[in-house]
Amino acid sequence: METVNTATAVAPDNEHIKTKLLVAGISVLALGGMAYGAYTLYEHYKKTDAEKDVLKKPEVQQAETLHAALFRNGIDWALHFGTSDTNAIMSIASSISDFSAVEAEYKNLYNADLQADLEQKLGADGLQRFLNTFNYNPNTTENKAKAKSSGKSSAIGFGKALIVTTAKANLRKKPQDLSRFSLHGNIIKLAEQGVFLGGSTGNTSYDNNGASKTGTLYVEIKSRAWDTRKPIFFWVAASQVKAITSAEMDSTNPPLMQLNEKDTLSGLDIAQSTIVAFYNAPIMDANFKLVAMASPMQELGHELMQLDDNKGNVYIKFKSLKQNEYWVNKKFIQII
Repeated sequence: METVNTATAVAPDNEHIKTKLLVAGISVLALGGMAYGAYTLYEHYKKTDAEKDVLKKPEVQQAETLHAALFRNGIDWALHFGTSDTNAIMSIASSISDFSAVEAEYKNLYNADLQADLEQKLGADGLQRFLNTFNYNPNTTENKAKAKSSGKSSAIGFGKALIVTTAKANLRKKPQDLSRFSLHGNIIKLAEQGVFLGGSTGNTSYDNNGASKTGTLYVEIKSRAWDTRKPIFFWVAASQVKAITSAEMDSTNPPLMQLNEKDTLSGLDIAQSTIVAFYNAPIMDANFKLVAMASPMQELGHELMQLDDNKGNVYIKFKSLKQNEYWVNKKFIQII
């Protein structure tokens, strides 16, 4: 009987199967590569389209600027301005009008959660300060809608009410936590606990540089000058006062805070022109080289001089809040 060489007979079938498997594997890899390539391309174009919207959509620019401030990529204007990352981030926060839109664009651009990144960088108190900066800004989309629906000038804070101090409180010309010994000190007078200050106007202002870890909310007060009987206005920290009813006012009869008209105008207040970015403002050094990019509504510093290049451009030299000197084109800023 003829002997069959099994190994020789089976080998061609094995090679055929191996070839089929190899071709199938290559096809799967190719399809997978195409799918991954298509996904990558989609993500690239999705990001590119978002980046094209920077000049049209402020929330895109704010998302990108926040990412740059958080992770020091791109033009690090915070570093060049001599400010900390935290100050840069808080400055951006004060210019945001629609935080939900910024969060969405941040997710779209970086596939990351903005609040999680903020908490990682700033900590829990810093995140709350960031959110307070936004939540207490009467110019945000949400707070404007609240104000419109309520018919009040401000939808946050105390509204219009009678205000009494709950602790010793500094009365201020401006809603900023500045020391009495500061060059721009704004303290009018110290009010004792349990004193009736006047009526709140409904206006509030948030200072994210306040002494508190989460910033300071201020309430505007309207009263009458003790000497001239003219209306006077000042600010007090919301944490140091409370609103009371007319009945409580009558039953407790708190002493009235006595302020003369000149008191609200007292204190050292140097008249200087403040530079505020109106658009995205390129900031230049002494050699007119780009070193930073300021966000809309960011306070840059105080004007020092102007330079006309006789080519249609006027450049403003200013001293930043960190006492460094820079230049900016006048068309990008407002002088107040």
